[in-house]
Order: sequence, then C-alpha cells, then structure tokens
Amino acid sequence: MNRYLLDSNYWINAGHHYPRDIFPSFWEEMESLVKSGGVVVHQTVLDELNRKDDEASAWMRSIGGYQVMPISEETFKKYLECCRWAEDPSRGYERGAIDEFEESGRADAWICAEACASGLTIVTDEKPSNSAKKIKIPDVCAAFGVSCISNFAFMRNEGFSF
Repeated sequence: MNRYLLDSNYWINAGHHYPRDIFPSFWEEMESLVKSGGVVVHQTVLDELNRKDDEASAWMRSIGGYQVMPISEETFKKYLECCRWAEDPSRGYERGAIDEFEESGRADAWICAEACASGLTIVTDEKPSNSAKKIKIPDVCAAFGVSCISNFAFMRNEGFSF
C-alpha cells in the first residue's frame, strides 16, 4: 500500500476546486484514506491549515478519528539535512528563498524531511523550477530520492472517479 504525505496546497486547493456540496465522493474518499493511514496528516501541514479559516481546515477539524504525525527525531535530522542542502551556495538559491523554506511556520521543508525519513510519497501542486527565488518541493525530493507526484497522479493511483 502506498502511503502519501499531502502538501498543504493539496488541501487548500481541494477546498477551493472541489466543494463538498458538489464533490461529496471526493471528500468521502479523502476521509477514508486519512482514517486508514493511506494519507498521513503531518503536524506542520495541520498547523498551516489551522491558521486558515477555509473549507479544507473546516473539513479537517470535522472528521476526527485520525492520527497526526508529529516531528520525530529522525525527521528533525532530515530537516537539518534539507536545510543544509538548500543553503549550499552551489544551489544558487537567494537568501529570501532559503529563509522562506526554513521558516518554522511553513510545512515544505518538514514534509520533505518526513518523506525522506519515513519513505512516504509527497503529493503537491508544485512543479520543479530552476528559480533562485523559490525552493520547490519537487526539487528537494529529487535531490533526496523522495517520490513526489502531482495531485492528479495521486487521484489516479487511488482510483478516484467523479
């Protein structure tokens, strides 16, 4: 069984593009995957969602019955590795991009670290980029050998159909 770690943007965009009253089967499938552990909810992603007052955060609060993955010691070690990778001058990232990536309130570096530590597949809307202004999750995943797929690839893998 594949296990997935969804970027905050997955949840936020789902709330905007798949309203529960129009796509109830999408949210039912997501609830089933979250409660079964097929989709892992990382503490940092939940923290990001809880700072918003939107469809995704309301849904996450409403379902209950799932475990939140905390930051483990192994994840913390991988987080530091991801930060060192981003800070390496040979990568060419601007200081602002590095600061944003390492910001404690953002989940990106943490979910990359968690996927690296736990062998999870990351699901994100982000695309790889050569920009020095933004560190993208797929670029970090590629550097660390972590599986990273698009939202639609995830839905196809899991057999979603509307």
